Amino acid sequence: LGSFIWQGYGPVSIFFSALSVVFSYWFAGRFWVDIRRSTLPSPVTTSIRMALIFLVLSSAGPFLLAYSMSHRVGGIGFYYNSIYLYLHFQYNGWFSFGVLALLFWVLFAQDFAANEKLARRAVGLLGIGCVPAYCLSLLWTMPPLWIWVTAGIAAIIQLAALLLLTKLLWKAFVTWRGRPSRMVAVLWGLSLTAFGIKIVLQAGSVIPALGRFAFSFRPVIIAYLHLVLLGFITFFLLGFLYLHGLLKHSGRMTRTGIAVFIAGVVGNECILLLQSLIAAGGTAWMAAPYYLLGAALCMFAGLSVLTAGFGQTRPEQRLRPAE
Repeated sequence: LGSFIWQGYGPVSIFFSALSVVFSYWFAGRFWVDIRRSTLPSPVTTSIRMALIFLVLSSAGPFLLAYSMSHRVGGIGFYYNSIYLYLHFQYNGWFSFGVLALLFWVLFAQDFAANEKLARRAVGLLGIGCVPAYCLSLLWTMPPLWIWVTAGIAAIIQLAALLLLTKLLWKAFVTWRGRPSRMVAVLWGLSLTAFGIKIVLQAGSVIPALGRFAFSFRPVIIAYLHLVLLGFITFFLLGFLYLHGLLKHSGRMTRTGIAVFIAGVVGNECILLLQSLIAAGGTAWMAAPYYLLGAALCMFAGLSVLTAGFGQTRPEQRLRPAE
């Protein structure tokens, strides 16, 4: 980060970026070997393997981008599609399947083995649909018909996976021993909602008018990325930490911190959406950056409060799922 601030895309920053990619390959290889020796349930190991595969695939984006810039090949479409390739396999692959692995790890510690087949189907469909779903990121270039067809098929597969996952989580909530706490239920409910909205928005981009709107305005793209990273990923991880006793299980400070952070995320999404709608009407909302700064400060304040209570629970309060 410091090298990018110092010189932008210079030799030092590019060296450390390449080094991080090499390290991700080492990490994926070591983790893959370790998983082969584990006794974790099949949906957990499958999700981890999917996450590692897509982590490696995502690195093709920066390499393609570097090649196009060094050899002066490809136009603006190639440039953005290389970036979208990286973002797609990071957000919809590495991040998403990492969350699913943690989710199934928790669920199968709650005598959830009877639903293993349903879990495998959900993970399988998401994995099958992830690679062709990259075609959804290419629709802004008005590609050939086969790209549209592939994107449509991927959207249908992902919608089917969403239905299976929703059914699975409903069963988990009903059969959960003692039910999860209200805070975990709220955070994971928001996370699943964000995931569902993500899948629906991806499917909607197949419609030409909606696709043009999504790719024509930068705030829409930023809102989508924040929906995944802040809504789906971060809300889930906060619930995971709370469930395992790494955040206080009681106390007004923790509840306030989470509520403030949620308000900041929701406010950020609403401001970006409103900014996009105003821009679609041909008007620039000049005050939008100030409101976005306010939402960012709100999220920062919420996380600062949560950090003050991090890890302050007694060890016996922490859930320890069996492997």
